[in-house]
Amino acid sequence: MARASSQKLRQRIAEEAARIVIEEGVSDYHRAKSKACERLGIWQKRDLPSNLDIEQAVVARQRLFSPEQSNELIQFLRGTALDVMRFFSDFDAHLVGSVL
Repeated sequence: MARASSQKLRQRIAEEAARIVIEEGVSDYHRAKSKACERLGIWQKRDLPSNLDIEQAVVARQRLFSPEQSNELIQFLRGTALDVMRFFSDFDAHLVGSVL
């Protein structure tokens, strides 16, 4: 029972942190987690979500509230990544992450 409660709390923090990241432009996930805890009235920070949890919540929120914008953003980021890879082609650079 306590584990389920802890998981729900972690999810609430991740969702609020994702909202902060998107709506307020906060790019530091640790800062977003702290703001989320403060706004939710959570002072014990042992149940903080991981950065991956927040990233997944950001993606889910973008898909829910602005699917066309997120597709445009993904295409823009992929194009930018391709330009950067071409620029660094002499250095044998490798692309990693979700854009790959």
